[in-house]
Amino acid sequence: MEILAKNVCDLTVELYGQAVRKSVKGWYKWLCYILGGILIVAASLLMGLGIAMGSTASILEAVFFLLIGIFVFVWVCALFPRVMAKRGYKQMLALNSGKPIRKTTCFYADEVEVLSSNGARARLQYANVKRVYGTERLIIAEFEGNVAVLLDKMGFVKGSPEQAQALLESRKQ
Repeated sequence: MEILAKNVCDLTVELYGQAVRKSVKGWYKWLCYILGGILIVAASLLMGLGIAMGSTASILEAVFFLLIGIFVFVWVCALFPRVMAKRGYKQMLALNSGKPIRKTTCFYADEVEVLSSNGARARLQYANVKRVYGTERLIIAEFEGNVAVLLDKMGFVKGSPEQAQALLESRKQ
């Protein structure tokens, strides 16, 4: 079989982090934003009530709700993706004897083959592509069965990122 495109991707903590940040589901982000907004509005109402009634307890509760609301926003925007990326990257290193994994992805006419430096091998059908999206440095192809293929845009040894993305998009159902 002829290789239409070939990508070599060394999974660094930076690339892994980009993939995790991009893969956080939209509904999760919105749920956290709504919860954070509700907590901040509740804090504002309690603060106003506490000031109007001269109640120190209401003001303390308002500060508590405000801090939790701010934490929820910071968690979604910054902390959650970092924590998940570091945890996942450490697990990957542990499974590979402390060495980063190199993924070589070959695009053929009828399938995508992913070879890992740890000996793992996967053959994925284009028809099973659910979604294709990108980050600054990555193209991410999500396949059925919770399988994601990370392609380093600078790691193409045959073909180009645009060709690979077009191939994935054109063949998916």
